[in-house]
Order: sequence, then C-alpha cells, then structure tokens
Amino acid sequence: MQTLLFHKDVFAPAQLFKAPGPLHLHYTRHALEAAHDDRYGDLSRFLSERLLVANGEVIEVECAMTGRILKRVIRHQVTDKLDLVWVVMHDGLVKTVWGNLHDDHHRTLNRGKYVQAPRAH
Repeated sequence: MQTLLFHKDVFAPAQLFKAPGPLHLHYTRHALEAAHDDRYGDLSRFLSERLLVANGEVIEVECAMTGRILKRVIRHQVTDKLDLVWVVMHDGLVKTVWGNLHDDHHRTLNRGKYVQAPRAH
C-alpha cells in the first residue's frame, strides 16, 4: 500500500496533526520490551492504557492516499529531562516506544523522507 508520510517540521497539515483526543492503547511485545530495555532505563512505568495526545506533540503522521491516518508518532514529556515517544497505529496498537532527552530535537532529520509543503506560485 502506498502511503504519505508527514513530519511536523517539514509539512504538517492541521487536519492531520490535531490531537485526536484520548487514545486507548494496547502494546506489542516489542513495545513492552523496548520500554523495559531503553537506553535511559526502564520506562515501563510511563506506559498507560490511555494517552491524552493533547498533552504531548504529534511528530509524524502516516496516512493512506485517501487521507485516513494509519500511524502517529507522539512525544510526551515524562520527567524534567526525558520524553517518551510512542508509535501508535490507528487502532491504538503501540508498535514501539523509546526515550529521548527533552532537549533533543533531531537536527539530523532527513527531510527528503516526508511530503513537502506545496510551493507558492
């Protein structure tokens, strides 16, 4: 299936990046293991059954050619220094999670992977 990938720092149509309200989550084995074995320590205590997206930031959205959202990457601050990043499918399945330092803003972003903003004429 061909999809479109959007990033908040490249091109972020408002209708795709608005917070959808609370998401009811369920985790893959991989996501649970990733949280437990994260480079910043065991992050399992930050996993929950509900995620209030409005308290975080939608970083990336993948959607079908029809515009239906398939996946969101969502970042939430969980401590003074640490954020947790969730990869959440449209049905609430969490594929993976990882920790990021709060001040890490990925200056190495590969902008070419993402849909670009339309050029003004």
